[in-house]
Amino acid sequence: MLSLLRVSDTPQPLSLLEAILPVASLVMLVGLSYFLFGDAGASGPNQVALVVATMIAVFIGWRRGYSLESLGKAASESVSTGISAIFILFAVGGLIGTWALSGLGLMPTLTGAIKFLTMSIWRAELGGCALILMSS
Repeated sequence: MLSLLRVSDTPQPLSLLEAILPVASLVMLVGLSYFLFGDAGASGPNQVALVVATMIAVFIGWRRGYSLESLGKAASESVSTGISAIFILFAVGGLIGTWALSGLGLMPTLTGAIKFLTMSIWRAELGGCALILMSS
């Protein structure tokens, strides 16, 4: 038992089990929250599952010799690489939400746009085939 709590002086690479353990615990805890609470599991128990899985990951990293400062720096760098994609998703969500609330009818507009694009592509293909046939 004491070997599990031994902290390394220099950072060591993780074993496969140590790398999978936080993810597996998160999947298990989220599944358990939906099993126990149903749809209400999304309001609170999922956040608890995220915090517990994060605590497991931090404990494993600390036990392998990584400082809390280096773990925090790695986490902030990881989030900063994906933040632009998150802002794009927020912008698209806001645009679609505004469009839906405006009363224009989101689904008829999208259906018409898809039909238009499909017909335009079909016409372009026919035109390309006609040009190829005429040139040969």
